[in-house]
Amino acid sequence: MFDYLKDFFTSKTVLMCIVTLGASVVGFFGYAVSAEDQENLGALIMTIVTGAGSVGAIVSRVIAKKKIGGGDLEEPHEPETPAES
Repeated sequence: MFDYLKDFFTSKTVLMCIVTLGASVVGFFGYAVSAEDQENLGALIMTIVTGAGSVGAIVSRVIAKKKIGGGDLEEPHEPETPAES
């Protein structure tokens, strides 16, 4: 239905809202998290997510059973040569 929407976890806005919410919860228990620390945490999480996505793409390609564009990955067959007379 909404194919043009990206996943929520790929949104930097959603990620920073989660970090800010986490800082608020931690602040409730008496810990202080500065705005700079929140920004650095958001950047760290984005780096980890990007790296994990890259590793996942590589692993998926390595274990794939089909070629890019379709078809099986089995060895190509030698073309048959016509019998000599």
